[in-house]
Amino acid sequence: MTKKKGWLFVLPWSPEVVGGVSIVVSELCKAMNINGQYKPYIMVEDWSAKNPIVVDKDDYTEIRYRLRNCSTQFDREFISFIMYLPSTIFTLRKICKRYNIQVLNPHYPSLSSVNFALFKLVMKKVNFIISFHGSDLSDIMKKKGFKIWDFIFNYADRVISCSKGMSERVITVFPQISNKSDHIHNGVSPTLFNVSQQSSTYDGQILPCDYILLVGTFEHQKGQDILLKAFALITEQFSELTLILVGRTSSELFRCKKLATELKIEDKVFFYENIAPKSIATFYRGAKIYVSASRQEAFGMVILEAAAFKVPVIATKTIGACEIIDDNVDGKLIDIEDTKAMAEQITLLLTDEKECQRLANALYQKAKYDFTWEKALKKYESFVQ
Repeated sequence: MTKKKGWLFVLPWSPEVVGGVSIVVSELCKAMNINGQYKPYIMVEDWSAKNPIVVDKDDYTEIRYRLRNCSTQFDREFISFIMYLPSTIFTLRKICKRYNIQVLNPHYPSLSSVNFALFKLVMKKVNFIISFHGSDLSDIMKKKGFKIWDFIFNYADRVISCSKGMSERVITVFPQISNKSDHIHNGVSPTLFNVSQQSSTYDGQILPCDYILLVGTFEHQKGQDILLKAFALITEQFSELTLILVGRTSSELFRCKKLATELKIEDKVFFYENIAPKSIATFYRGAKIYVSASRQEAFGMVILEAAAFKVPVIATKTIGACEIIDDNVDGKLIDIEDTKAMAEQITLLLTDEKECQRLANALYQKAKYDFTWEKALKKYESFVQ
C-alpha cells in the first residue's frame, strides 16, 4: 500500500506554546486528519535535537530537529551553517523519504527557511510553501538578510498570508513574489460552537458577572493600554462593570498594571497570564463585550473566537478586523487609538441589548460558516502542484 502523502509544517517553537501561530498550525493538523489529502507532521526547530527526535501526538507527528540559520555576515555562524549544510540536506531528504513528505511549509518563517530553499533546489518535486502571520514580517524588516530572502522566495512555490491586507504588505516589501503570493483566512475551531454557555469559573475562582474582555499577548500593538483608558471613561456610569485582560506575559504587562493604577481602576481590572488554549473558552463564555483594541493585526482569530460564543465585538480598523467585520452589520469598527470612540461604542452596546444580540448573532453565523479550518485547508491543498 502506498504511504499517504505527508505535509511538513515547520515552527520555530513547540505547537504547545501559547499563541496564534501555534493554534493555526494545530487546527490545520486537526482538519487534515479529519478530511485532508495529507498526513500532518510538524517540525519544531530545536537546537538540542542534533538528530531528529520523532514523537507521535494526537493530531500530528512531531519531529524536533536542529535547523541552523544562515547568517547575513561572513562570521562563525555562517561558516557553521555552510559546514553542516550537507548533513542538514541529507537529514531532510531522509525525513521526506521516510514520511513521504510532499510539502514543506514553514510558518512564522526565519532565515532557517534557506535550508528548505536549498532542499527545493536539489529535490525539485517537493512543494515549498511559506506562511506569514504578521509579526514575522516585522521581524524580517528589523533585521538584515534581504538578499537571502530573495533567494528563499525564488524557490518558494507559494507565499501565503493570513489576510489580503497582510499579503499586500508582504508584496510591498518583496515585490518579486507578487505572482506567487496569496492569502488564506484563518478559521475558528468548530469545538467552540459546542461549548456550554453556562456561567463558569477559572482556577477555582468565579469570574465577574459583567465584564469586557480582550485576549492577546501583552504587547504595545495589541492596544491593552487603549482599552484601559477607554474603560476608565465609563466606570462611573457602569459601576459594576469590570475588565478582563488575558494574554501571554511580556514587559508590557507591567506597564498595563501601572497604567490601571494611575487611572484608579486597578480594583476593576483583572489580568490573567499564559492561559492554555483549552481554557480560553472560560473567559469568552461570560463576556458582555469583546474589544479588539489593536494598533496592528494581520488577522484576528480572537474576533472569531468571541463570535463563536455570541459575544458582540468592537474592533479597531486593522487590516485583519476589516476583513472579518462589516461595520454596523455584524460588529463595530472604530479608528485605531480612538479612546473616546471606543468608550462610546462600549456604552452604546451596554445600553442596547437588542443591538448586542443582533450583532452577535450575525457575526456568529459568519464565523461558523465562512471562516472554517476545512475551507482554509482546502485552499492550502489547492496550491500544491
